[in-house]
Amino acid sequence: MDEDAGFWPAYVAAIAGLIQGMLLVLAVMTIALVQVVTVSGEQTKAMAEAAEGLVESAEADNELAVVFSGWAWRVDESTRQGLQKAIQDLKGQGARHWRLVMSTDLNSSLARRAAYLRMTMIRNVLLGEGVLGTQIDMALMDTPDMAGDDGRQTVTIQTQTQTPRGGAIR
Repeated sequence: MDEDAGFWPAYVAAIAGLIQGMLLVLAVMTIALVQVVTVSGEQTKAMAEAAEGLVESAEADNELAVVFSGWAWRVDESTRQGLQKAIQDLKGQGARHWRLVMSTDLNSSLARRAAYLRMTMIRNVLLGEGVLGTQIDMALMDTPDMAGDDGRQTVTIQTQTQTPRGGAIR
């Protein structure tokens, strides 16, 4: 058999190709992980902020609004207390059904998740005040261009004195 110094057996070439492929995948995953950690770190700092505060809506007597800015999602203690008082007042006026509405870009996965998280925090306050989970609806409205409102987003709380047919406030 003629042995050539430049000849590699097939299994050596296969293993070398496998190792090169794995190194390429490892390099791409490292770059992606560094990007995710960088973005997540910045967002985590911004998310530590709380809601700006409770704003009573002038549109109707049976509406409240909680304003969030940037990546904020928590409800701070002063906002929570104001919200609790407003909920008790509305319950005293006969509110029986609650709807949380928030407008966001539904094409953005991150915007949808942030909106649901914010609405869930408000829902938790409602549950803490004795509102039954079956009396609370949550709805997202699609507004593709949110650039005009300086990163501020509002969760609107609508109430109704009777449980609507089909479970939705109209």
